[in-house]
Amino acid sequence: MSLTTEVKYESALRKLLFTGIIIILSVYVVYEQVSSCIGVGMEIQMERHARFIAGDSEFFNPWQYRVFSGFVLEGFIKMFRALPVSLHPYAPYVALRFLQNFLIFYVAYHFYKALRLKSWFLLLAGIMLLAFNMSNSNWQADLAFNTYFDILFYLLAGYIVLKAHPAWIIPLTAVAVLNRETSGFIPFMLLLTAFDYRPFRLVRKDRIWYSIAALVVYVFLFAGVRMFYGLRPYGAIHEIDTPVEFFLFNISFFNMYPQLIGTLGIVPLVALVWFRRWPFFLQAIGLLIVPFWILVHLFKSMAMETRLFLVPQALIFIPAFLCLIEHELKKLYSDPLSDSSGSRTQKEKHPHL
Repeated sequence: MSLTTEVKYESALRKLLFTGIIIILSVYVVYEQVSSCIGVGMEIQMERHARFIAGDSEFFNPWQYRVFSGFVLEGFIKMFRALPVSLHPYAPYVALRFLQNFLIFYVAYHFYKALRLKSWFLLLAGIMLLAFNMSNSNWQADLAFNTYFDILFYLLAGYIVLKAHPAWIIPLTAVAVLNRETSGFIPFMLLLTAFDYRPFRLVRKDRIWYSIAALVVYVFLFAGVRMFYGLRPYGAIHEIDTPVEFFLFNISFFNMYPQLIGTLGIVPLVALVWFRRWPFFLQAIGLLIVPFWILVHLFKSMAMETRLFLVPQALIFIPAFLCLIEHELKKLYSDPLSDSSGSRTQKEKHPHL
């Protein structure tokens, strides 16, 4: 077998293997979410969706305004009803969650690769880590379609900023804001790359205009969907309403801490210790997103529902962690074979090579 043929064979094998692995992981995550004893049952999920379609969501603000995932799910339900065979009522719900998982893993792989991670095995390890984080994020969670679309759209935004034409950030923002209001950082992810910071100077003026356009779209649709359904006050959860009440409840709720470990592991801790070694893009969006994300979800949500922290985990902490590992591996194996100071050779330092 020639070298060229062998390279092509290995490339095809890796693509086939990767596709098979993310299918398996997607099925596994859906299984954990549907069968979890600490999650919300499928009957309640179906009731919540029926109330959304009727324009009467349980927590009207913000659930009723997250229209994208609700109408995509409704499209799946109608499509499955139109099939010539009778399927279980849960089927469209499970199918959509499976598709979300598959797309999240696929886009995450390409986003991490766009960060110049070279090792295919390390990329695969990152996808596996993300899958297990997702499967451990079921506390008081239904299938949370809008949350997982949020993860997907942020990963897509990262890829667009690094690899695609920046104009794509505008339609992505339009879809993302109709899905979930937490997508408001997406235009700013592009804006950060319009400048060189060493020294500070403008290098991509077009990115400023695309970012402004995306931000205008965000504000217009954010307001528009609320005007359409009618603006109501933010719904209290378990009689908890004010930011101080949310914060005190969250930090005193013991189950939040093991749930956070299940969702995030030690990845954010290790990554933050070596923050200075992150790729600059991850440093920038990390400083932009992470502090605000933590504060908002501690002061205005149920933080023990730890799936809410999967966006910074998938977008920032996991790729930063992978970059740190690859950096260490390069240091480990990039020593010169010998030098005048008498340092050991690669063979001596790593006899297994």
